[in-house]
Amino acid sequence: MSEDLEYISLLSCPRCQGSLCPSGSAIICETCGHACPIIAGIPWVFEHPEGQRLEWLTRYNLFIQSIEHESAGIKEELRLAGLLPQTVERLRRLLQAKVEHAKAVAKLLAPLGKIGEGALETSLAAKVRLPENQSLMGYYANVIRDWGWDTAENKACLEALLAVIPRDLSPQNLVVFGAGACRLPVDLHETLRPRRTLAIDINPFLLMAARKIIRGQTLNLYEFPIAPRDKSSVAIARKCLRAGGAVSPGFHLLLADGLNAPLKAGSFDTALTPWFVDIVPQDFREFALSVNRSLKVGGVWLNFGSLAFHHARPSLCYSRDEALAIVEGSGFEITKVCEDSVPYLVSPDSCQTRHERVFTFSARKLRDLAAPEKFSYLPLWLEDHSLKVPKSQAFDRLILVNRTYADIVSQVDGQRSITDVAELIAPSIGLSVEAARGVIAALLTNIYETTLRGNQF
Repeated sequence: MSEDLEYISLLSCPRCQGSLCPSGSAIICETCGHACPIIAGIPWVFEHPEGQRLEWLTRYNLFIQSIEHESAGIKEELRLAGLLPQTVERLRRLLQAKVEHAKAVAKLLAPLGKIGEGALETSLAAKVRLPENQSLMGYYANVIRDWGWDTAENKACLEALLAVIPRDLSPQNLVVFGAGACRLPVDLHETLRPRRTLAIDINPFLLMAARKIIRGQTLNLYEFPIAPRDKSSVAIARKCLRAGGAVSPGFHLLLADGLNAPLKAGSFDTALTPWFVDIVPQDFREFALSVNRSLKVGGVWLNFGSLAFHHARPSLCYSRDEALAIVEGSGFEITKVCEDSVPYLVSPDSCQTRHERVFTFSARKLRDLAAPEKFSYLPLWLEDHSLKVPKSQAFDRLILVNRTYADIVSQVDGQRSITDVAELIAPSIGLSVEAARGVIAALLTNIYETTLRGNQF
């Protein structure tokens, strides 16, 4: 795989849209001088790259803390009397795997460095905030699926995508929004053989894992099936690798925000959005305009994945027909649409199986349209701290709920029963003792299930 950065000519500065050029271990804007680092061979082209690094390091620290917490819980379980020999074997296997899992992730992410003094202030000053659903390991199973399983799942996905691709498609420059661990982008790259494929994702774990594999190396990771088939399947050592060795030249990785992709207008002739459009916080109408901007007239947009929008606003949870109408209204002509049922994260060592109905289309760009406004996950008043915070009924509800919860928890002293607490709290929250008992029991049940898990009772 080529390590050259000639594809940088297709990118633009995320601050001023000027041209970028490589300069040592960074990429520099020729207009404003904005510097974007290259970490472990992957450019980080963000408006605030240091803020992004610190945000991901924070998520890495949370991951390590969760592993330590899980390991401590397993050790406590191993001290219990009366365990079956098979149970002890399973728990020891799981404990060892958790420790080795943490070490493997730490080794892979070592190039990110550490959080130093003043990091919190730096991150806040940069006003970087990743969406809540962007956890470091949120798509860990996809890495295992892409490169660790010998199943037909990846082949089925490629075949479903190829079914909508125009026969005459011969791309020069292919961009992938939300490339993840890169298996589908790699398979498409090897099939269509474009001059360049630019795989964009915001998650460094996914791209750093992909980078090692697509260079022909093996990445040793552990799989933790949701529903293990037997005690030995609770944690499985996986060798993640590409059967064909290194990927053909022209496949490049870019850490960037796909919703504000730093691409020159019309710099690509093909765009792929795999498992992407329905999981991002941006309105699909705005994202479709971003895809339009990245493509030249006549370029092709390929979409693959489920269509299950999860926005808080129901108006943004588009149906299949609405999504197609949005694509056509964004300067495209739909050329083909297919729906297929494909296996999804079906581990060979899990009792759980799942299929997804994927929504696949190809659309050809007919005309240029105005680019959307820069997307921000947060409202302006959370980025500009001089602006007024709007009044919301949500705040009033939170005040009432949290005050009630605080009053309840403050009465738990190790001596009182739920009925005792209800008799004390009921007058202040305007409920009968019986109703207050139900509220208190529900709150304590939630605390027990989600935080304490019985370990401290």
